[in-house]
Amino acid sequence: MLISSAGLYRHTQPTPRVYFSAAPVGVESVSLPGPVAIPASSGEAHYSRLDNFLIRLISGIYVRVPRLPSGIRHFLTPERYNRLTGRRMEVVQIPTSDGIRLKGYWYPVEGRKSGNTIILGHGYTATAGCMLALVEPLHKMGWNVLAFDFRAHGASKGKKSSLGFHEAKDIAAAVKWAHQNRRQESEAMVYMGHSMGAAAYLFSPKSLEEQPGDLRAIRTHLDGMVLDSSYEVIKPSEDPYVTQLYDFKRSNRLTNAFKRWIQHIVKGFESKSQQLMALPLPLNELYPARIYREDAELRQKPLLLLHGLGDTRTPYGQGQAISNTLKGQDCEGAPAVKQVDFVSLNADHFVKNWKPTERSGEYKSILRDEQHYLDELRAFLCKIELGKARQTAKEAPEPRVSFG
Repeated sequence: MLISSAGLYRHTQPTPRVYFSAAPVGVESVSLPGPVAIPASSGEAHYSRLDNFLIRLISGIYVRVPRLPSGIRHFLTPERYNRLTGRRMEVVQIPTSDGIRLKGYWYPVEGRKSGNTIILGHGYTATAGCMLALVEPLHKMGWNVLAFDFRAHGASKGKKSSLGFHEAKDIAAAVKWAHQNRRQESEAMVYMGHSMGAAAYLFSPKSLEEQPGDLRAIRTHLDGMVLDSSYEVIKPSEDPYVTQLYDFKRSNRLTNAFKRWIQHIVKGFESKSQQLMALPLPLNELYPARIYREDAELRQKPLLLLHGLGDTRTPYGQGQAISNTLKGQDCEGAPAVKQVDFVSLNADHFVKNWKPTERSGEYKSILRDEQHYLDELRAFLCKIELGKARQTAKEAPEPRVSFG
């Protein structure tokens, strides 16, 4: 079954491109909207040897994630968290379908058995430690926790990151591990991702096309998703660090030439990222929410979207755009996800000015606008539990009546 998508363009093409060559069973054929194409004025850009070297250098910065400790994202490792809190933790190995071994951390609810599990996926350049502020409140809500490091992050294997696309395979691997190794504790299962970890889940229908078992696991075993601060699309040329160079106040021939050259190199990386990251389209043409809503089965799953009003990494407008896309509001007749809740947080991408201390209670990281955050999360998880209980009751066989 073919899926065509209008709206994912190269700037040099004024007509829609075919987005998917093939789709998994259950996916409908729908035309997607997109921005107006801007025709190129001078054909294909020319890149010298130096340009190509720098493009590959930028690619190396993006895909080969630095593993050195930096700031709050790497300060609190799972092992350190375990020593500070005394919580029971099991280190596990999670194999992916493409041969990468991930490091995972299993935190069961203490004092009682729970049949609910939530899987936590961190953001780009972060680690599982960045998500551990959620372990204690999730335990209080009665949910076991499985956190893991994405490929090329933390203690997991792998040398390259794709900023979310191939990371969908890591999510599927974690779901399969929980179902196979902690089945009784994972009767109800939810995935929760932050930033890249949120976008990675939305990429799953396309990323897992060639791994039908992985896609089946996500469709079958996940009962709901919480997506925190996902990006609508990645455009390095619009990254704040890059645009600050464009806005450099001093204006003369040398600085103007330098700014044009930087822009030329970054746009070169955008156009060549398809080859450099093994993507189906260049990075700046991959819209995760549009990909996700094409899957008829996944559209039935309830979604909770969280986004900070003051987000400086993935601006709030991107969260609104994702919500509109998933609800089918960006194009008349577009498929819509059945249940989508969008919650605004009075917060940034991470906790602002947060500095780690030796007290475990101070490790907030993504737990910003805390009370509102936890109230919305609790309400959503209660809805998942209730829905799962109804489904289980409906599937239970009726008792036989004996008349002697």
